[in-house]
Amino acid sequence: MSSSSLQTPVAFSPTALWRSQTLTIARFMLKSHIRSGWILGDIVFIWFLYAAFFYEFGGDVAYFYGIMNQALSVLAVLSTIVMTQRAMTARMYLPLARLSSRSAYIGGLIVATAFLRVPSFLLALLLALGFHTHTPSFGIQGATFSNMLPGAVGLLLNTIFVAMLSIVLYRPLATRLLQIIFLLWCATTLYSNTSNTIVAQY
Repeated sequence: MSSSSLQTPVAFSPTALWRSQTLTIARFMLKSHIRSGWILGDIVFIWFLYAAFFYEFGGDVAYFYGIMNQALSVLAVLSTIVMTQRAMTARMYLPLARLSSRSAYIGGLIVATAFLRVPSFLLALLLALGFHTHTPSFGIQGATFSNMLPGAVGLLLNTIFVAMLSIVLYRPLATRLLQIIFLLWCATTLYSNTSNTIVAQY
């Protein structure tokens, strides 16, 4: 066999990517999350969110994203904790033993939780845009594709980051030192918002 044949790069294959360990584990976790019924908790959370803030008044674009950024971040934490807790049970030890690397399992968990943020946002957006009891407040006032898209991208990135952070800081995965560092960072951030001193600014 010639040296040139050994150096031939392997062509990118979408099928190989789809069947990779990370995406296979992500699909397995999503199916397990849906079959367990926990997905209904996400739907109920979004419905109550709609009923509380958008049922009588759709609001404008700023109102929608101001509410949804905080509410869907809370949902991202709760949903991620549930999925991570179920993923770390003893019955998962056998699949873990067959993996060439534990990072593929954590990567699949991150992909699965990140993917759930998309349908959650789309469901909330559909409810806010299409269903209201009074015609004058129908939909999100002043909503256009150009002013909704930047907010949608930012919201999804925020909630995906929150989900990833929830996994990284979860007790079976995070070390005590990492959790302490995160708490110190939170305390520093809160202090910087309550003081105008030079120390707080930095």
